[in-house]
Amino acid sequence: MIARYLDLSTAHLTHREAQSAAETFTTTGPRVIKHEHGLWVNVQHDDVKDADEGLAETFPNLLAVIQLARAHGADVNWINFDRDGEILPDLPCFVW
Repeated sequence: MIARYLDLSTAHLTHREAQSAAETFTTTGPRVIKHEHGLWVNVQHDDVKDADEGLAETFPNLLAVIQLARAHGADVNWINFDRDGEILPDLPCFVW
């Protein structure tokens, strides 16, 4: 199978969100793998409402990106946040 993934800038997360996501999500929620230039996030598509409610308060920008990935197809299960990735005009952007 060939799958798609969303590739975008780490600037779409606040610095706190990026650090906390790498430390927080190990066994529940989205799976996060830290790499040299950012984060890989594995998006789970089942039980969407409960997952969204859990992210809304603490990780609102990560949630916005996950919702964008979902809107572009169920096979978009991976998001790569890369410091040199593209900045998307429809999402908030932060300098850090």
